[in-house]
Amino acid sequence: MLFGSKPWPKDPSGTKPEQTACEGPWAFQPWLIQLKHYGREPDPSDPWSKGIIRMQYLSGEPMKEGELLKEKNWNPFVYKGRLFFSQQFNPHVVIQPHPNGTCVKLFETPSRVFRNLTSKPRGNTQAVLVPSAFSGEARDFYLGVVHAENNRAYQNYFYKMQAHPPFRIYARSKPMPIINSKHPRNPVWTDVSFPMSLDLLPETSQVMIGYGSGDQIPRVKLMAWSEVAALFPHIPAGNELVYSWRNRAARKLTALGESLLPGDSLSGGEL
Repeated sequence: MLFGSKPWPKDPSGTKPEQTACEGPWAFQPWLIQLKHYGREPDPSDPWSKGIIRMQYLSGEPMKEGELLKEKNWNPFVYKGRLFFSQQFNPHVVIQPHPNGTCVKLFETPSRVFRNLTSKPRGNTQAVLVPSAFSGEARDFYLGVVHAENNRAYQNYFYKMQAHPPFRIYARSKPMPIINSKHPRNPVWTDVSFPMSLDLLPETSQVMIGYGSGDQIPRVKLMAWSEVAALFPHIPAGNELVYSWRNRAARKLTALGESLLPGDSLSGGEL
């Protein structure tokens, strides 16, 4: 489970930016904890079972004076039994955590599907693997959620991501039909909703979204897969990507991505 923490604000009751600014330099920090399986003792040899692990990724770019560090809105996903995070989305940066909490960048790919958003896309939920048998599409892919700000309101979007390295994001939906509410403490935020979990229900061909409305009301949205699919632009079968599987360059790109995941030791790369 991934959760975040941040320092106490200067004035917890304030609604203006200068009142709610956190003491720096860390304004948000992600933590990872492994949940215990019911009735099963933790494996002492598992390096991820040592307790709460502080996640940290530093891109190496110099910080601006007075800038606060915010490591937040990461979307986790699992590929071949290993954990990865989408650390940012335009460009799409994929990082992998190590048991000591440090994260390394493996891939960076452009995300043209986000170019018309009103603000930089940020992460929400984990990305779940959608089998082709569930979606009826030609191949498997990951489904996730991002959000963007528009005039102090959140809009949330599904996205589709390759089910193999370098995990390029190739499709974005229309805004999700969920209930927005006014923020209880900061009235300038008029329409806020934040999806936090995503799951597939194969027995009913549905997608389940858990989200917070107005940062105060927990809600669950059930959508038939046909409703989710209808939010995406129509792409003819076999043309999901310009570099589809029928494209030789795509096969080389995927092979290169796989080569950057050698066994237990990972080497960083950038595409």
